[in-house]
Amino acid sequence: MEKIKTPEQIAKILKKDDGLALIKDLVDAEEKYYYSTESTFRSRGLKETQEDFIKAGGLKNNYLEIKYFFLADQWAPQEMKTNNTALFYKNASTTTYGINTRDKLQPTLLPREGYDGQVGLMPGKIYRITNQHVQQTGGSVTIVRSFEDIRVRLLKHELYENYLRTTNELPYINAHKEANTKFSGEYHDGTYKLIPQN
Repeated sequence: MEKIKTPEQIAKILKKDDGLALIKDLVDAEEKYYYSTESTFRSRGLKETQEDFIKAGGLKNNYLEIKYFFLADQWAPQEMKTNNTALFYKNASTTTYGINTRDKLQPTLLPREGYDGQVGLMPGKIYRITNQHVQQTGGSVTIVRSFEDIRVRLLKHELYENYLRTTNELPYINAHKEANTKFSGEYHDGTYKLIPQN
């Protein structure tokens, strides 16, 4: 039987494995977290009413977009192959969202009942286009694309962002920047491809 690790040994292991360190932070937190890879995403709605959101300076269209599109308990239609990752994941917290990456106030998506933070990722593989160029051969033109599988990095980013928003009570924009720094990737823009799970 293996000996119980000392705090120093545990710290050394966690330093080498950022995913395991993140799981430890989530488990050790007082707040309750929920992660799923399911065909649905159950939240308990929006924190702000439409009236309060508009009074705070938010745009009605932003509120309605989150309420009727992003809040839906479904993911992107299977036939949609290329689009923004927001169609493939959702991130909900009891902490007020604040402004998004376009400097617009965003309503707060609340996690499912009984939880303080929630991240959901659609089943399937998510790829990011890393390189794209036009190749001409004779009379035909072909667009050549290189893809990178980003599912694990995207998951770490979203879980860490959710932890920073929920446990550290950071507004989205600050949590998003810190998560990008820690898990190296810009996930708010770019082109992505979803390969649905069969």
